[in-house]
Amino acid sequence: MAGRRPVRGFKSWVLCVALSSGCASVPEQAVSVSPLESGAFEVSVQAAQPISGFQTGDWPAQEWWRSFHDEQLDRLMTEALAQNPGMQVAAARVRAAEDAADYAGAATQPTLGLNGSVSRRHFSQNELVSPSFAGTTRNQGRAALEFDYDFDLWGRNKHVLQARLGEAQASKAEQAESRLILSTAVAQAYFRLYSGQERLKLAGDALTWREVSLTLARSLSDRGLESSYMVEEARVELEQTRQTVEGLEQQVRLAKTALANLMGKGPDAAAEIAAPTIHVDKAFPVPENLAIDLLGRRPDVVALRWRVEAAAQEVGAAKARFYPNINLVALVGLQSVLLPRWLTAESAIASLGPAIDLPLFDGGRRVATLNTRHAEYDLAVAQYNQAVLDATREVVDRLGDIQTIYRKRQQQEKVLAAQRQIYQFAQSRHRHGLSDYASVLRVGQRWLDQRNAEIELEEKHLQAALALIKALGGGYQIPSSEAKS
Repeated sequence: MAGRRPVRGFKSWVLCVALSSGCASVPEQAVSVSPLESGAFEVSVQAAQPISGFQTGDWPAQEWWRSFHDEQLDRLMTEALAQNPGMQVAAARVRAAEDAADYAGAATQPTLGLNGSVSRRHFSQNELVSPSFAGTTRNQGRAALEFDYDFDLWGRNKHVLQARLGEAQASKAEQAESRLILSTAVAQAYFRLYSGQERLKLAGDALTWREVSLTLARSLSDRGLESSYMVEEARVELEQTRQTVEGLEQQVRLAKTALANLMGKGPDAAAEIAAPTIHVDKAFPVPENLAIDLLGRRPDVVALRWRVEAAAQEVGAAKARFYPNINLVALVGLQSVLLPRWLTAESAIASLGPAIDLPLFDGGRRVATLNTRHAEYDLAVAQYNQAVLDATREVVDRLGDIQTIYRKRQQQEKVLAAQRQIYQFAQSRHRHGLSDYASVLRVGQRWLDQRNAEIELEEKHLQAALALIKALGGGYQIPSSEAKS
């Protein structure tokens, strides 16, 4: 029975410590901001989905750019995602966040360490030591195995661990957001290159026609059938077309160097980029459960949601600091001021006992820390709520953009078809001698103008489709392990 008294005494002491926790009261703090849900926007989505412009489909695939059927775009995207420094920065942040979580997790585990030392020491004659040591110099040794365990009675370490895990998950979602931003930037530059190349080919045809118009005007002027004013007008139109060609050539060069930069390469890599051959379907697929699943498909929203969770755990950790905590410390080893006797049984040392941290007064540090954590939580929730509102608005707006562009393209196709017939009719009249070639050139120029308008609408359609893909999360899916968390 005598051997159990220390255990009962230890338990009683722990109980007394726990009961005394009321000495540091936790201040009340009301939560001023609450997280939003996605809200109902099914009506807005349906209003922006004409049957002719959309089709019910799945969410964008993770490699959504393959739906544009351009092998060069696939290659450029793969190189950019692998070599762009921005993606390397995002990956480094994920590793740092995971390491921080591992470090926080270590605090929930016991520690065990072995340390030893050998030293030569001179003992003072006025020191509280055995008379036989006073005034002497001795070699001494110490070796000990030390054990430390934090009971974490109020879960402070666990809250900190959960906060770091939440930040690690947020970093992963932010990495996916960086991937989405980069991939859409590559596609935007590639689409600009595509439209620039198409306009450049069209401008080349217009330049040829302007040269023919100038030659014809000079011929008619020489025969007295046209005034010199018509020659000068043709010359001005030719010069304007040349300037247009130069501007389009510059646009193509800038698009290529932008792509090279996004790929993590120098400007010389732009010379290796050929003309795009992309294709986009006019009927764009839209997910069936758009309003229900949107917030789980947007990496920026998911990242902010994890930031909210991490901030909530930080609040819990700050609250736990108001309560006492207990560490169990144990030591066993050898220690001797006589080095020859150091490794003998008589030099054995051992200790076992609790260490308590009892908060009483700290000048308001704990209160200030808790209030700061509450403010950070409110900030995280407010940022999350704004992201939710932005996400739903962006989806509805992008659907409306595609709807508008789809209708414009339908109208433009009719206009272009009519202009093509007029041009063919003008050519037929000229072949039969019913009109001069100048009228054919004028009608042909109007057809080129309408074709240029069609190219512009096609680029807007591509950019709108890309913007909708980005608004839908670009194929991001929450990992199964994260979803369980």
